[in-house]
Amino acid sequence: MSEKSGHSEKKTSLFGNEYIQHYDKDGNKCGTSEEKTTLFGQTYTQHYSENGDKCGISEEKTSFLETKHYTQFYDKDGNKTGTSEPKESFLRGKYIQHFNEEHEKIGYSENKKSILGTKFRQHHGAHPRDESKKKIVQTSASNNDSGDGTSASNTSSSGKNFILWHVFAGLFLILTYFFWQQWLNKQAKEAEEKWKNEVKIIASKVPGKWLGHASNTVVTLYLTHLYGDRFSAKVNFRGSDQELQMDFGKGNYSTSLFLTSRLHAPLYFPITIPAYNKNGVVLIFRGKFANNGKRDVFCGQLIFDQNWKILGSFQDSDGSVGYWSVGECDGMPSNISGNWEGKWERGGLWNPLEVNQTRFKLSLKQEGKVFVGKVSYIGSRGSSSLRGEICGDYINFKYRYGDGVVREYVGQAAGDHISGTWSQNNSFGTWTVSRK
Repeated sequence: MSEKSGHSEKKTSLFGNEYIQHYDKDGNKCGTSEEKTTLFGQTYTQHYSENGDKCGISEEKTSFLETKHYTQFYDKDGNKTGTSEPKESFLRGKYIQHFNEEHEKIGYSENKKSILGTKFRQHHGAHPRDESKKKIVQTSASNNDSGDGTSASNTSSSGKNFILWHVFAGLFLILTYFFWQQWLNKQAKEAEEKWKNEVKIIASKVPGKWLGHASNTVVTLYLTHLYGDRFSAKVNFRGSDQELQMDFGKGNYSTSLFLTSRLHAPLYFPITIPAYNKNGVVLIFRGKFANNGKRDVFCGQLIFDQNWKILGSFQDSDGSVGYWSVGECDGMPSNISGNWEGKWERGGLWNPLEVNQTRFKLSLKQEGKVFVGKVSYIGSRGSSSLRGEICGDYINFKYRYGDGVVREYVGQAAGDHISGTWSQNNSFGTWTVSRK
């Protein structure tokens, strides 16, 4: 058996901090060990000399195949000085075997208990720190390796290189996050500037007098740019002056459209403004306004595109349906002759709580700027005749179906797809069809 070279005991300071006190073979204090935690939550054991100077650390390790647990020791410069492994033999029982950096056995430690019942760890031979000529006896400490009769394999600690690696990794993550945020802020600012420029274009083209028609009735629309992305308007529609105030916004969101007449209180109703796209700003709305003491339903699409047209639909309080548009129709009409199939939704943009769908078919024959055809509901017998007009990409048609109620459709053709809005009495919704 090797000569006794010292022992270690678990202690508690006046402030309640636990540490390991080391003694040489003559019983003189020769250093301490204390468990620490890095900023990243990693724990390690800090070793001190008898003068309180830091002289190294130790950390728990696991072999590549996780078949062996051991404790790695480092000197104050971060150089490896040896290891300790838990062992068990028939004669000696459980003990801690110490090795130098060449993995040569240099000593071992055993858990003991004094006559008074005090637990301590008895050291025999040299220790890993002896390889660097340190006086202190280095020992890893944890719940099972702190002089209280348990194993050292549960110690959790970190070496100097280990700490530095985490520091650099943390700095890298912080810098990466910083530059990523800078890039996102730049993209957001560029998008904001782009939107402001688009609003300026709209603001420069929208203001003024717009002339059009609504079911053989002249429509005069006066648009005024207020500020930013806000506009106001007055429309002489069906012989009655109405005042309209609208906002153009970014993205998909809901706000309120303000519509009133000279003699009646303001009315508020939902408005949805889809995102700005390559075809321009699309404003979908619905509402009611007073006309000679009656309530007229007013709904449809306001489309500001390359040609700067506005298209919408309306329904009188007596049930008659029509459409209105202002601006010029440039270019040849789209060819919509053929068979189409799709669906219409009730509610939708207007009332998300009352959404339902119905599939239908269209058979259209176009002649210049007008077209005729038939509409039929999928799963139902019979069909109804329809007649409509087309102005560039914008179409309008109406039909009387089933119970005799007239339904008005307005929309925009885009290749093999047409989409838009519809109105019928107090019902409103959206529709879309694809060419078959």
